[in-house]
Amino acid sequence: MNGNKVYKGSALKAWFLSKPNIRRILIPSGDSFHIMNLDEIIDTDYYLITQRDFNSITIEEVELITD
Repeated sequence: MNGNKVYKGSALKAWFLSKPNIRRILIPSGDSFHIMNLDEIIDTDYYLITQRDFNSITIEEVELITD
């Protein structure tokens, strides 16, 4: 297991706000990355943290399958 975690959008926002050393949330966009604003993260959607660096995280939106 690689240690990546899936967060509900509201939980991801709370986690981010509790980590003052993490300054950016990045999401893949074509060949580069887009810096996400907190208001772009939807509280009811799910996100996978795929990479964590010293001051940023990279996320991907994922579908949570419960059945």
